[in-house]
Amino acid sequence: MASAEGKLNVSELDFEKIKDNLVGFMSNQSDFVGYNFKGSSFDVLLDVLAY
Repeated sequence: MASAEGKLNVSELDFEKIKDNLVGFMSNQSDFVGYNFKGSSFDVLLDVLAY
């Protein structure tokens, strides 16, 4: 699960799992509702954050 009680899960070590957790966390935030995280500039930013 990406987020529990509004918290970001940062215990993963795998790049894809970290990125999925970031996407899940951000998609649950009211500021990012409706954003496409896989096909936009967010994808590049999430790559950098997950690395």
